Amino acid sequence: TSSGCDPNYSSVVLLLHMDNIGESFQNFTDSSSYARITSAVDNAQQSQATNKWGAAGGIFDGSGDYLTSDGSTDFGFSTNAFTIEFWFRTQAAGVSYTLYDSRASGVADGHSPRVYKSGADVMLYFTANANRITGTTVIATNTWYHVAVARSGTSTKLFLDGVQEGSTYSDSINYTNGPSRPTIAAAGAAGAGGFGVTGTGTGAAGGGGGSSSPGLTVGVLCAPA
Repeated sequence: TSSGCDPNYSSVVLLLHMDNIGESFQNFTDSSSYARITSAVDNAQQSQATNKWGAAGGIFDGSGDYLTSDGSTDFGFSTNAFTIEFWFRTQAAGVSYTLYDSRASGVADGHSPRVYKSGADVMLYFTANANRITGTTVIATNTWYHVAVARSGTSTKLFLDGVQEGSTYSDSINYTNGPSRPTIAAAGAAGAGGFGVTGTGTGAAGGGGGSSSPGLTVGVLCAPA
């Protein structure tokens, strides 16, 4: 994503390419204008062993690896339009993976966005104590997918590889963001322990059945129509 292709680029509040293999493979650089500090927990890292584009991708091994952000109210989208988008792939079927979660620690039903893959291997959008959108495409292992959740007005949609999944959610929620949130690759409500990326599979992108991602963007973007 760049200012040249996205008229809303200035509204992007987090842009992680996850391809920093220079100074520190655990330094997840925010390329948005905010240059936020994103903290890697346990062994979350960027590796040349996995990449969708560029030199590397983020890997989360399923044993407590995840990222936290600064808890800014910028991630509490209020009633505004927003987009959360990222690429990811998984190493194990039949396991639930949280990819993005703004819920505070210990708050399972807050008005915060959570995007995750279910144990039934479909994508879900969860907020306000319920799954609001349920995908229909079965997520295959070792396959890259692009996921986007976008709200415009009071309509929130989930897209997989540019195609809408599930029904449109009639969404009037006033979104909030918890302290040290959002988490990436862990369930925010689970607290510091993470628990988000688990499994038993193995692969080049995270032995232990985790997931890998070459980038995540949060903000007001050009969502699929």
